[in-house]
Amino acid sequence: MLPFLRPRNDKDIGDKLVGKRKKYRLPRNGSAVAVTGTLLAFYRREILPDGLMPPAGGRVELFAVIRTQAGRFFLYYVVTYPETEDIAGRQEYAHVCQDFEAVRDFLGSMAYPNRDDFAEAMLGAARKTLAALDPAATDTAAPVPGTGPVTAASPDAPADVPADARNS
Repeated sequence: MLPFLRPRNDKDIGDKLVGKRKKYRLPRNGSAVAVTGTLLAFYRREILPDGLMPPAGGRVELFAVIRTQAGRFFLYYVVTYPETEDIAGRQEYAHVCQDFEAVRDFLGSMAYPNRDDFAEAMLGAARKTLAALDPAATDTAAPVPGTGPVTAASPDAPADVPADARNS
């Protein structure tokens, strides 16, 4: 198959894929999770450990928010741990949220040391991408049925005259 039509993996998550609908095949604990959706936002920790020091334990290295075809939010994140006999140096996690409020609650409940580095920025970037993809689904209040836009009319204009006829 052509190389640009292959499913994307965790190394492909970057600026070029934000807002685009793609197939992802993401590693998770020795296997893989496949999901098709739109990448809304991502965080990648840029500080790579040098060869002399192990990575700081419990730090989120990658976090991605993907809106699936079904409208749910798929959260994928990678956490590094110091190598021990029962935990490998890297763990991949996946979580599905029903709506954007659940994503906010999930990020708020995380207890990783570097959560403050990415949580609010992730929410803002995901909200901005959602607004760009679907302007009707923003967090603005829905208008009450039967009320139109508010227009400035002269106080002595009759109430039963349509708004476009008042100005003529």
